[in-house]
Amino acid sequence: MELIRFNSPQTNPYERIDGVSLGELISSNGIATMRTIAFPPNTDASDKTYYVYGVVTPAPTDVNCKPFALITVTIKASAMATLQAQEASCMGSESAADGWIKLIGYQPTDRYEVSTNGLFSGQNYPIPTDGVVVSHLSRTGNPKTYDVRMYSAFGCYTVQSVTLANIACNCLPEKCVPIVIQKLSRGH
Repeated sequence: MELIRFNSPQTNPYERIDGVSLGELISSNGIATMRTIAFPPNTDASDKTYYVYGVVTPAPTDVNCKPFALITVTIKASAMATLQAQEASCMGSESAADGWIKLIGYQPTDRYEVSTNGLFSGQNYPIPTDGVVVSHLSRTGNPKTYDVRMYSAFGCYTVQSVTLANIACNCLPEKCVPIVIQKLSRGH
């Protein structure tokens, strides 16, 4: 038996119109097994359904006797949100601790996890109502990348990254320089 994946229901999967072969089942002592099957990731905002048909291999010659089985596989949508960041402000040569990173457009059931080294622990938290997932950031003088993993209610996730330049606050406060205009000579 061969498994074939389609994006829509089929009346005759033996015709293989736009179908993708997922391989053949291997029979051993009357038990059919198959390797793990990878499906394309779902990058849509809604769930994606695939139709997987099991067909007899080789195909029967009798056109009236081509049995098949159908299973549907639904790939849940990943969490969808936008990552937004604000560098800390400078007050002269001092950095304020007012920088932040937040999520916009998330679902109330979405969760998040933050990493600054590219590694995630899997421990995630509910997204705060204001969307701010990192706060009280100061300028350090060194760029820093924050990776935010967003989880949907089904455990599907996406990762977005933002790098803050963190340019040091080394500007002195502006000083007012007085200007005096004086006439030195008289014209004709």
